[in-house]
Amino acid sequence: MQRNPGNLIFALNAVDWLAQDEALISIRDKNRTPPPLVFRSGGLRDGVKYGNVAVVPILIALYGIVRLLKRRRMAAIPYQRLERAA
Repeated sequence: MQRNPGNLIFALNAVDWLAQDEALISIRDKNRTPPPLVFRSGGLRDGVKYGNVAVVPILIALYGIVRLLKRRRMAAIPYQRLERAA
């Protein structure tokens, strides 16, 4: 269905036709496919592609490492009870 959204429209129109609801068939004739991304250069296109493939996972891994180091540092600090004011 994703390669050709016209198939989905055809199936929905067929269901409407079988239900004898021809008023809905004319509503679905619109093309709702998003326009393709257009880049000024091939380098920009490659930068976006490799940025999504490599940079985003690296940033997520760095965030995880920072959190891990923070948790280890907090675990090394001994627990101290707060004294209640009497």
